[in-house]
Amino acid sequence: SRVNDWGNPDRLVVEGCRAFPSSDVKSAIGFDLAMLLEGHPAAPLDAYLAALANRVRAGYLHMGFPDVRVDVRIDEAAEKVHVVIEEGPRYTAGQVIVRGNHEVSEQELVEWLVSPCPPDDSRVGGVSESGELKWIDREGEPAEMEEPVWKIGEPAQFDESAVSKLTHRTQRAMASQGFFPLFAVKLVPQEDGSTAALVIDIFDEGSRVVLNEIKIEGNDKNSRDEILEFLDVTPGMPLRGDWKAEIEHKLWRSGRFIESHAMLERTGLDGNHTILWLRLVESPAAPRLSEPLSPAQNVLVRFGEQMTRPNQWPGDLVISVVGPGEHWEFVASTKYGFLGRVRRDREPDENDQKADAPGSRHFDFAFAVSDEQLGISLLHPRGARLWRKSTVPLPARLTGNMGLRLTNEPDNPVALFLGLHAKSLKNGQKSQPFEFRFDVDPAYFVAMPDLREGSRCTMEDGVLEYDWPSNECLRVDAATGRLIEWVCRGQSDSLESMTFVFEEDAFKKRLAEIERAHENRSNEFDPAAPWSSCLKYFCNESIFRLFQVEAESEPTRLLRLLRVVHERQAFESLVSLLHNRAVGGNKHRDKFTLPPSPHEESFADGCTAGFLAMGLRAADVACVRQAWPWTLSREVMLMAAEKSEYFLPELARLSKSDETGPLFCLAAAMAYDRLSPQTGTLFLAHHGLERLSVEDFEKDCRAILDSRGIAGQYARRVVRIVRELEPEEVEEVLKLDAQGEDSPVITFIRTLRSQPDDTDDEALFKALNAVWTSGLRDMVEQQLTVIRDRESDGVNYPQMEWFWSDPLGMPEDEER
Repeated sequence: SRVNDWGNPDRLVVEGCRAFPSSDVKSAIGFDLAMLLEGHPAAPLDAYLAALANRVRAGYLHMGFPDVRVDVRIDEAAEKVHVVIEEGPRYTAGQVIVRGNHEVSEQELVEWLVSPCPPDDSRVGGVSESGELKWIDREGEPAEMEEPVWKIGEPAQFDESAVSKLTHRTQRAMASQGFFPLFAVKLVPQEDGSTAALVIDIFDEGSRVVLNEIKIEGNDKNSRDEILEFLDVTPGMPLRGDWKAEIEHKLWRSGRFIESHAMLERTGLDGNHTILWLRLVESPAAPRLSEPLSPAQNVLVRFGEQMTRPNQWPGDLVISVVGPGEHWEFVASTKYGFLGRVRRDREPDENDQKADAPGSRHFDFAFAVSDEQLGISLLHPRGARLWRKSTVPLPARLTGNMGLRLTNEPDNPVALFLGLHAKSLKNGQKSQPFEFRFDVDPAYFVAMPDLREGSRCTMEDGVLEYDWPSNECLRVDAATGRLIEWVCRGQSDSLESMTFVFEEDAFKKRLAEIERAHENRSNEFDPAAPWSSCLKYFCNESIFRLFQVEAESEPTRLLRLLRVVHERQAFESLVSLLHNRAVGGNKHRDKFTLPPSPHEESFADGCTAGFLAMGLRAADVACVRQAWPWTLSREVMLMAAEKSEYFLPELARLSKSDETGPLFCLAAAMAYDRLSPQTGTLFLAHHGLERLSVEDFEKDCRAILDSRGIAGQYARRVVRIVRELEPEEVEEVLKLDAQGEDSPVITFIRTLRSQPDDTDDEALFKALNAVWTSGLRDMVEQQLTVIRDRESDGVNYPQMEWFWSDPLGMPEDEER
């Protein structure tokens, strides 16, 4: 059997909790990515129940309960899933015991486990005056230390993930002393019944590792002797723990290699014959290691080193983007944060005249993010601020990365990487909440003069100037590598120029200008109702009109309606609904936590896994489970995350359902269009064109606006507000605009108010049906026709038959 709705967190009943509230356990399960994936309605039920028991058990092991027992059973009569827990005793982390060591220093080993530790890809960069090692990353910056893996006095973590981390840290600790022994790590509860010891048994300490042989692959340009001399490695030398990072860093920083990997192989009967393997991909544009870089390459490498080390920036990075009638400006500061502002060409109005900052008064929109404030501000029209100031540290830091890498593909020599990473800030740590980093390989800057045909590189008066045929110009100070200016001109019709420069204290200067220019604007942020005030602010028509082509045109009816609705506190009820529906945890310190699962670890970064988990859980809050909006929104998210195991059969099931109509077919076709082959897209378009009746449309609307979901409850709140409007308020909303009397908003409002004796539910769907017949049907039909005609030529008929087959073997009348 399949999971169907047994994966609904609301069905969970958690019993036997003593150390934590049952709501803690339920909350952790509800937001756990592993359970959100295992609980897919089409997944096997037995596998889901087993995964549920294993995840709860893993959570208790992680929180210090090695003897926990978890049983999961289904109560079909009550339609509940019971999770029964027998906790057993709890243990905290105690002493570290090392057994079997002779030459391995126990003190150094323990220090690596109970103290902050350098990350895997760091290396020793020197020794401080106090004798402590200085660890640096590959850019030469101080490495950010990782947390201890054995925190004495805190709950001992018995779960598999934690033991794996302990084993890895122990291995690194002994490698730092030059040993690669055979050992085992285990957690042993002590006789006192409250602490657990970390026991490290070293079975074969072995001798310090000595390099016996070196093998190199991929060195067509550079000779073996050149590489070994550059690395300063020879057979017979001992290896220390950071050997891998040191070798790979040297090769990376040389700028001569696109890829470089170092690894050890232990051979021989006793495993004491050590071979160092170097696997390289050389850059065709770089000179040999024995040959010096050209003057231009040296300057560009220094420029790259400075750009990739934000704490060495000579000021704040200012990015100016100019387009037809627009000016965008962004400032990234390593000390203070990130801000931006936008200006559209127009005549100053009376509000501008009140501003005290003439140089900035024409910037219509501004935002700032720093450790002390988070704000958005508008000047025109009827501008207002949403500005939060606080001395309380923000809980996380976002890092935006832009990377450039050389590839060994002649047709595509450069790859661009963009990333966004989140990191929690603990123990009141203060940091600006957003930082921007360049991550560019030195090999790119070495190859830069030869990357584009027709480029020109000159050096005059101490300035390197590099011009591309695409109207780009880079100017760098030759002595320091400091960026003077990077300008890109006329890349498209919408872009006149884009400029990168460094400016001292640019963030503070621009922020002061924003505050002076906007100080007369009301601040819409309400600390007592933060989420509600934000929602109201973004409903302000100024937000929607900011980049309207005809800036002076009358506001649309829809924006007037939105304003009227939010003025009557409709958003207050929405925030209340969200708060009541969301699965929240308690704020006490000892909160039940699940360790990372293989599902999270399969992602390149935890940020993506976290966003996917939040998105899947949000679908539960916004939509009714098992309805097509819930299913489709989840499947699209899973498809985007490459976790779409059931996307195709679920889409086929919904397509054959009598409960879906044209809106589903259009939305699903647009989502399915991302897959290949597009057979399903064609059939969805065909079926959508066959389901254009009012009855089919109303099926979709009732699924989207089911009163059990947030969207449906909010829609009914809006209906109640509109039906209670006074006649003069209705006329204000219905002022003529460019759409004339056939406006969907006019049709909706007038139909909604035409039958005062109808219930709100009846009035809502009558009004929606009127909008459908008055023009929306034609728009949907046109879109479906375009998709059908576009896909018709590429149909693969065997795949058509597969799409409409029943690949999961599920009866069509099976209750979902």
